[in-house]
Amino acid sequence: MRIWTSGSLVGCSKNNGDALGRRGSPTDEPQETQGQRHTHESVRALFERVAQLLSEHDVRHLPALYTEDIEYRDDGWPEVLRGYADMERLFTALWKMSPDSRFELIEGPYLAEDGRHAAVRWRLTGAMTGPWEAPGAPAFPPTGMRFAGEVAGFYELAGDRIRRGRVILNQLDMSVQLGAMPAPASPG
Repeated sequence: MRIWTSGSLVGCSKNNGDALGRRGSPTDEPQETQGQRHTHESVRALFERVAQLLSEHDVRHLPALYTEDIEYRDDGWPEVLRGYADMERLFTALWKMSPDSRFELIEGPYLAEDGRHAAVRWRLTGAMTGPWEAPGAPAFPPTGMRFAGEVAGFYELAGDRIRRGRVILNQLDMSVQLGAMPAPASPG
């Protein structure tokens, strides 16, 4: 079992897999990736840059944040995203739904002792002034409602970019905030 702490990962391993759901044998020593040894400060700077650039709503920033072979799983998207084109579809849909959406890093990063994996907690805010259009699902029309949700992100890093990501958000909470569902314990 691994225990996340601010700036490092401590504990013992039972080889139960990583935060992305893959099994493997973790290394005992921090690793260098593309000649760069990750520190808490360098990873924090990376995720602050992610928050800043995604809040600018410009798909041209994606190569600065993610590797070309990015693999990304997001609770708000029905399929695994692979490569820049898929990431562009996700973020374009988000920015169309909420042109004022903003990302904020609120906790972390929690850096694994291998130096290649990190976890963070984000806040995503905005107003749903456009439709949410995900592939294979009916479009969800705009409600005009404001939302503020916390998101957990688990990442594999490659140099100063993200190679793999798993993003988890409370879809029930977001659905209530967006007016798609009644609040729990409400008459309906």
